[in-house]
Amino acid sequence: MAVVLGPSASGKDGPCWGLIAGLDRPSSGRVELFGRPLAELSDAALALLRRARVGTGVPGFSKLPARGWLPGKNVAFALVPAGTPFRERKRQGRHKWRRSARSSEVADRPPEQLSGGQQQRVALARAMVNDPDLVLADEPVSQVDPESAAKILSALEAMVAQGKTVVITTHDPTLVVSGTRRFA
Repeated sequence: MAVVLGPSASGKDGPCWGLIAGLDRPSSGRVELFGRPLAELSDAALALLRRARVGTGVPGFSKLPARGWLPGKNVAFALVPAGTPFRERKRQGRHKWRRSARSSEVADRPPEQLSGGQQQRVALARAMVNDPDLVLADEPVSQVDPESAAKILSALEAMVAQGKTVVITTHDPTLVVSGTRRFA
């Protein structure tokens, strides 16, 4: 687990994530993802690599134009490009929601009716639904209560225990938990 710490608008999420996930190409130097130099991959190969191995938890993306946000609609959205059948997306979406949020809460409300904390939990569950090797989580606990924050961090730590990599961007220095690498 790595924490990229910095003030708001300092470039810790957009530019940093753009390079890590291969959304942007570096003007100099070399960026590798899973041992593959990103500059040598085509846009299509990068998209396939991201789809298969990278999960991105950005709360703003939880406002997808879906009638319901769980399951099979919003949380499992990352499974659509892979061609996962609807019933399987629904099953995996429900499972990942419960696992990532450590909650049995199920709602069928439109995304615009969710609180900021619920949006963050939806975004995190969607980032984790395809069991990626790398999760990029932007301010994963900034809008949630302490109990929900502990559940979210526990879910991220469980991914690390499974050999996955988690990169958190935040402006909160208290988010640096044990076993993390800190970049400021």
